[in-house]
Amino acid sequence: MDKVEIDKYSPLHKTGHISKGDQRKWKIDNLWYKADYMGYESLAEVLVSKLLG
Repeated sequence: MDKVEIDKYSPLHKTGHISKGDQRKWKIDNLWYKADYMGYESLAEVLVSKLLG
């Protein structure tokens, strides 16, 4: 697993979305990273990505 230093990048801010979407997000080298505030979102999103990919 690669380590990504997101502190070197500014988070992206988007408006006009339907979902809550208030978590910080970064796009680095065409990959998206998102802050995981509750501790379980990342696991669920990785699982769904694997199922759909």
